[in-house]
Amino acid sequence: MNKKSKHIDDALLAKFLSGEATSADKEMVSEWMEESEQNMAYFESFATIWLNSTADEKKRPNPEAAWHKMEPLLAKARYKIILPYLGAIAAILIIAFFLFTPEKSDKVTFTADNQSQKEVLPDGTEVILDAGSKLDYFFDKKSNIRIAHLTGKAFFHVKRDTAHAFIVKTLYGQVEVLGTQFNVNVIRNDGVYVDVLSGVVKLSKPDVNSLTLRKGESGFIPADNNLIRETKQAPSEFFSIDKTLIFNNVPLGEVFSNLEKCYSVRIDIDNPVNTNLRFTSQFKDNSINEILNVITQTYGLKFKKSNNEYYITLKSED
Repeated sequence: MNKKSKHIDDALLAKFLSGEATSADKEMVSEWMEESEQNMAYFESFATIWLNSTADEKKRPNPEAAWHKMEPLLAKARYKIILPYLGAIAAILIIAFFLFTPEKSDKVTFTADNQSQKEVLPDGTEVILDAGSKLDYFFDKKSNIRIAHLTGKAFFHVKRDTAHAFIVKTLYGQVEVLGTQFNVNVIRNDGVYVDVLSGVVKLSKPDVNSLTLRKGESGFIPADNNLIRETKQAPSEFFSIDKTLIFNNVPLGEVFSNLEKCYSVRIDIDNPVNTNLRFTSQFKDNSINEILNVITQTYGLKFKKSNNEYYITLKSED
């Protein structure tokens, strides 16, 4: 491929996303993406439009047809796209032509009875099933799609494979991904809650609507015919997975409640302390003492520990 080229054929990108590109085509696309951040940004925008253009298809779309459907949207955006770089997507795309190709279509079933358990699917995807949850997985050779049917709640770390989409199907809707980490929680007669730790996922419901979520975002697929909507992600959503806490403009009262839940402690807050103050920070693999030190120093507070209880007071108090 000519390293000086500034653009690549959109029809080829559509084939790349659909998994119908040849090995030579995949290598060409990967080399083009590595040439510049502008190329990577263009592909990211193209991929988003491509996913949205195929959201309501009943079957795997023809890449040529999908491209023609997208062409009017891309014409105005070409060479004018300035988007943030997404490392997760870049990693998925650069290694696309080295990816694992499923060979077996036999269904495998995993059930977590009284406690959560970690499983590895035949494609290499890691799953942590919550207690009382069930997962059926198989590779559909006809549609070239990896399919997981979930009842209950599970965390997924999907094996990157742009040639074979990964879809989590539930009673109320489905979640489609290329390669990412996310939680799916199916609650009977309520709906499906999805929280994204990294990457991009697409929530969809036949004849209703679809919603694309990225890192740090959450969505809800209702059990009834109401629209899929974005929701607020709990700061401690992934604490049990990788000990991460993400507070984004969260009231102190809610911060302390999350800490109580994650560290199995009790936190008593003195009345003069303003629990409506907003706190923004991120922690990973920190002790509760380290986190409380940051919070109390930020707001002129202090804490004292007695057994399994913490007491938060104003620093000026004795």
